[in-house]
Amino acid sequence: MEANQSPPRKRPRRDRNREKASFLNSAEAMKLDIWSEFPEDLFETVIARLPVAAIFRFRSVCRKWCSLVVSDNFSQQYSEVPQGMPWFYTITHENGNNNVAMYDPSLNKWHHPSVPLAPANIVMPVASAGGLVCLLDLSHRNFYICNPLTQSLKEIPPRSVQAWSRVSVGMVLNGRTSNEGYKVMWLRNDGNHEVYDSLHLTDHTLAEFQGKIMLVGLLCKNAATCVCIWELQKMTLLWKEVDRMPNIWCLEFYGKHMRMTCLGNSGLLMLSLKAKRMNRLVMYNLVSKEWQKVPDCMLPCSRKKQWIACGTAFGPCPSASP
Repeated sequence: MEANQSPPRKRPRRDRNREKASFLNSAEAMKLDIWSEFPEDLFETVIARLPVAAIFRFRSVCRKWCSLVVSDNFSQQYSEVPQGMPWFYTITHENGNNNVAMYDPSLNKWHHPSVPLAPANIVMPVASAGGLVCLLDLSHRNFYICNPLTQSLKEIPPRSVQAWSRVSVGMVLNGRTSNEGYKVMWLRNDGNHEVYDSLHLTDHTLAEFQGKIMLVGLLCKNAATCVCIWELQKMTLLWKEVDRMPNIWCLEFYGKHMRMTCLGNSGLLMLSLKAKRMNRLVMYNLVSKEWQKVPDCMLPCSRKKQWIACGTAFGPCPSASP
């Protein structure tokens, strides 16, 4: 610094605040100028490409914007957008109480619906397709189809034969979206079956991935327990182990009597592992063969970890209609 040059002085805070306020005002004015000229017919195109959580924040702006999400044009726009990872719709159980919780893998976040979706006797999610989830009531007599995001619910006409507990349920869309219809089928262990509409079977412990049948189970030897993934070999019809949970994670289960609930779709599996005084949630990616721990599922204003009693994976779709 030259001898005759004075050191730089710090600007007063008042000047800096005035400059900051001027910048914010100009930024807000710029946004108003942009959005005031935005073509209304493009709103649905833009909304369809937002994350699901952002879409529902968008709906709360006004009635007009809320109605856009349920329009036929939005449904068509949303069906043309490549969808991300599926969500998991689960029934959690703790101290005799059943609660609904939805897990979003992309945000690594749990969502808890504030309003019950259905009467208390509807407790078993058994299948899903196109953003819709199929529910089976506790008496195993009635099926219900719902959209967990919009809380819409529809009861399927009663069937002629009771489904009982040993039943596999499948669900598939007739076209690209739920607006083109869907099919549901149930198959009992004695071979008795009925179709309200269905083509594809699923099971809580079997998973289909790229035409392969995968088996997820607990492998117990002496006091050690580990989660393993098997693949059914088409030529020999024998099961081949293709992966297992990291050993360091399995050490937590040593000497414990474990219970497991498995649910999944589109290459993602969620495992709920429970023992006395222990709950663990794990996600497995069939494509990358990666294991990932899932945050504990806890009800709002509660520190009690919830155990997932049952559930299914579904592709979240705000426009899906039962």
